[in-house]
Amino acid sequence: MVSQSGTELTPREDTARADRASVDPDVDSASDEDSSRPTRDDVIDFLSRLAIALAIYIGSIGPMYWKWHQSKFLNGPWIFAALYEPLYLVAGWIPPFGRWLNWYVSLWIG
Repeated sequence: MVSQSGTELTPREDTARADRASVDPDVDSASDEDSSRPTRDDVIDFLSRLAIALAIYIGSIGPMYWKWHQSKFLNGPWIFAALYEPLYLVAGWIPPFGRWLNWYVSLWIG
C-alpha cells in the first residue's frame, strides 16, 4: 500500500494505519462524509424498532387496564393515567382504532 506522501508502507505500517483509522476518524476522511448519513439499513432498523416499541406499548394496556382505569377515574397513581393518556386520545380520534382497542382490552378484563 502507498501512503498519501507517495512512499510505500510496510505491512506493519499498513496495519498500524488501519488500526488508527478504526479509532481516529481523521485518519481516513474520504469515507467520513458518507458514513455520517444514515443508510437505508439504518432507517429500516430504526423503523422496525419503533414499530416493535409501539406494539409493546399498545399491547401493554390490556394487562394494565385496571391500573389505568383506577388512576384515570378513581384518583389512583397518576403515572398510569399519564402513561396511557396518548393511547386514550388516539382511540378517540380514530374510531376504528378505538373499537379495536376496546375489543383488545375486553379480552383482558373478561
